Amino acid sequence: MTKPPPKPKSTVRQPDIHDPPARWCGELHISERTLARLFRRGTGLSFSQWRQRACVLHSLHHLAAGLPVARIAALLGYDNPAAYTSAFGRLLGRPPTAYRNAPDPDSAAAPARDSGSQ
Repeated sequence: MTKPPPKPKSTVRQPDIHDPPARWCGELHISERTLARLFRRGTGLSFSQWRQRACVLHSLHHLAAGLPVARIAALLGYDNPAAYTSAFGRLLGRPPTAYRNAPDPDSAAAPARDSGSQ
């Protein structure tokens, strides 16, 4: 069984939505095809799907600390706050402001199960 290569530390500590797979490949000394295969095998996600999730999940501590959504979007490399808000909503089912304003952040971060009726 092949052990997956370690993750580049800079992306894990400070993810960026535009971090290219080629940079990872250079750090890990593997091809982009190998990186794609290892990501799919290890996570069930493509590199870009994983990168987007890493950014959104990394943003949770910034939201809890009270940083403005626009600042968080910029920190993570999103082109604008709407792009970040959209990615956050797709992953967690609610906008970032709902997470920040919830009395229990864990309940706000859980994907919405509502069928849309309100």
